[in-house]
Amino acid sequence: MDNATRTHGAQAGQAGRGDQAGRTAARTEESRVPAYHAREGADRARQFMPFATLRGYYDAVKLQDRQAAPRRTLQEDDIERISSVLARVQRGTMVRIVYYDRDAYVTLRGAVSEIVPALRWLSVVKTRIAFEDIEDIELL
Repeated sequence: MDNATRTHGAQAGQAGRGDQAGRTAARTEESRVPAYHAREGADRARQFMPFATLRGYYDAVKLQDRQAAPRRTLQEDDIERISSVLARVQRGTMVRIVYYDRDAYVTLRGAVSEIVPALRWLSVVKTRIAFEDIEDIELL
């Protein structure tokens, strides 16, 4: 039994030295890896990034669709119709709205996320629109 313990202890000691030798060999292997291989992992991750060959193209198309136009003056009937529709609009209501934005008229469809009659504006999704800029509004 005494010999068995010594034998087992000797094997455990050898295993420990072998494990240490393996770690030393692994460190030596790492130090032999060229720098360009270390960078390779980061470059490989780049293949999963979104690919946009036409960067800015869609913004340019949107701007081209947006033709500059002077602001039109609404007739009294149009103002009354818009006011009556705005009176029925609540948060979450789906609308199609034509409004004047900087230099052109834009059509937007979506849910009204906020409406503040006291300040005379509403938000459709994330776009804030002043009541004065609305040319047409329709409930969907």
